[in-house]
Amino acid sequence: MTHFIYPAIFSLLFSLLIGNILCKVSIPKRMLDYPDQRKIHLNPTPKVGGIIIFSSLITTSLLFGLLVNVTYNYYITLCIAFFLIGLLDDAFDWSYKKKFLAQILLIILFLLVIPIDVSTLTFSSISIHVPWINYLLILLWILGIINAFNFFDGINYLAGCLAIVFFVSYSLLSFNFQSVIQVEVYLILIYSILGFLFFNRAPAKMFLGDSGSMFLGFLIATLPLLFTSKTNVGIDITFPVIITSILLMETIYLVISRIRNKKSPFAADKTHLHHQLLNLNLRNRYVVLIVAFGTILFSILAYFSSQLVFYQIIVIELFLFSLIIVLPRFLARSRKPISIE
Repeated sequence: MTHFIYPAIFSLLFSLLIGNILCKVSIPKRMLDYPDQRKIHLNPTPKVGGIIIFSSLITTSLLFGLLVNVTYNYYITLCIAFFLIGLLDDAFDWSYKKKFLAQILLIILFLLVIPIDVSTLTFSSISIHVPWINYLLILLWILGIINAFNFFDGINYLAGCLAIVFFVSYSLLSFNFQSVIQVEVYLILIYSILGFLFFNRAPAKMFLGDSGSMFLGFLIATLPLLFTSKTNVGIDITFPVIITSILLMETIYLVISRIRNKKSPFAADKTHLHHQLLNLNLRNRYVVLIVAFGTILFSILAYFSSQLVFYQIIVIELFLFSLIIVLPRFLARSRKPISIE
């Protein structure tokens, strides 16, 4: 148990320490998130939450010997690159084209450096045996999750709590397979995020920022590929795809909705799920609980997916899509938008 307890406690304490330091130092104006019509906060707020989680993961991994694993060492280097891209985006407000290009290049590097067997890609009972198609699907998967996770970084606690649900679900799967290093990594991330959430409560002293959302999005998308259970040949993506369905469904819904309204799919607006729930006069904490509960439902489905056939999974996913993504928007249409701190 010491393999798990000590790194978890250290990562929590270290993240609290870094957070306190960041609260006391002068943050450059470029790293402040200023209010506008699309946002619901009222005061300029530092976008430095990602620094807490990133520094805690790196430091804890170094002190507790996780970097002796060569694959994990390479992986952490790629994590650093994604964090730096997000940090540059926070400071200089990159266009979506520049961000996409940088993300795609790093994802390609990930696929070249990290030994992942994608000769066969399996989801439930469906398998694809064409390597170049599998590489393309994995690239789109990672790119999609990174940017979809960013959509949920709109109110206090939401992105952090979602990331915790994802990592808890992954850690339970890894524990079942007795994968010690995997569980350690997930616990370090969970407790690092808990440390950040202490400073993200209203009135928030800091936000996650693109450095945090991009970094965590990359981890959410790629850690399952690194550590998920493998078939005899290739890799099974059933578990991570189902767990993160809320990210994919929200993104698909937003993109289709914006195209139908003749808007850019990348346009920033207040049509996200959490905005719709706020329009139902729900307080911030209840919005977070509802979205987190919906994510937990997907996690439960993922755990039972091995006992279901493909069409059963799809039917349940569509039901959850209607319940979690569509229903709140239907209910919000009859209400006027509200402004909440």
